[in-house]
Amino acid sequence: MNDRGKHPFYLGGLAAVLACGCYSAQLDPDLVGVFACDRDDDSPCPGEQACINSRCEDAALAPALAVITPEDEQALTRDDLDMMLGMPLEPIPLDVVIQASLELVPASPDDEGVFGQGYVKVFVDGVEQRTLESGSFETPDGLQVMVPPMAGPHRIMLEAHRSDGLAYDNPEATVTQLFWFRHQSELLRRPFVAIKSPAPMSVFDTEEQPLTVELATLDFMLREPGGPIVEGEGHAHVAHDTRLPYPECVMNPECDNVYLPDGLVGSSKSAEVTLPASEAGSDELTAVLRKPDHSPYLIPFECVLGPDMPQLCVPVFETIEIVRIAAD
Repeated sequence: MNDRGKHPFYLGGLAAVLACGCYSAQLDPDLVGVFACDRDDDSPCPGEQACINSRCEDAALAPALAVITPEDEQALTRDDLDMMLGMPLEPIPLDVVIQASLELVPASPDDEGVFGQGYVKVFVDGVEQRTLESGSFETPDGLQVMVPPMAGPHRIMLEAHRSDGLAYDNPEATVTQLFWFRHQSELLRRPFVAIKSPAPMSVFDTEEQPLTVELATLDFMLREPGGPIVEGEGHAHVAHDTRLPYPECVMNPECDNVYLPDGLVGSSKSAEVTLPASEAGSDELTAVLRKPDHSPYLIPFECVLGPDMPQLCVPVFETIEIVRIAAD
């Protein structure tokens, strides 16, 4: 697992915080932050309390984060983008507006974290860029981040942490916003696909389990297989830990034709699949665009798959890493 997979949000947020009280059938709703809890229970906490970091806490103080701009799946048009992942372009500054319900305080690993207080980490495409430790979130707050100058999908992720470094593990305390960079010239535009859910570096246990995979596309319409082959239209296959990495997998039928059962994504943009059991560590999910006849969707569109396929003919895909952790 790389260092990103060891981030406190993914591992520390899963560790139980032992409470000083005892869990019982009759919990006093006026006692906050005292009772231990398990979110898998139907009613883990009394009254309006919520189970966060294995304690029954005041739900009204639970942090909630949001990215206001760029908007979800917004396509930002630019003319200074690397289309082939090889041009030495400079990172692109981007103004981001975020909103949060959290009292910002500096990180202080030696102090006991106070529920409802903490700081926010800001990541761009998996790389931490900012830590917000002061100011107010009473109104949406603006900040600037640097985005790699590549056409295609990008992600801004926010994580709320207590001052002692423990990541809040309520769902609203982490948000990932997907947006796109699209080339200004229509002649240089091409389709893209992104795995919108699960987000990269999401944590799962090692057991087999159901999983909803949601995709997003740019300049490509997802539809059901079959029918005429039309540029800019088709479906997607979702694969798990392929034998070869993409794009090499496309050239090997034994690899390319193996994808998750029910892992075909059409007009609904999502699929209910079964995530196979896996060892602890890193895992991969890949979404690759297909033509209506299930053949790979290649760029340029006129490319034909074969041993003599030019190197500039490439499939349209995205691979993300997820984390598998052994269940307690």
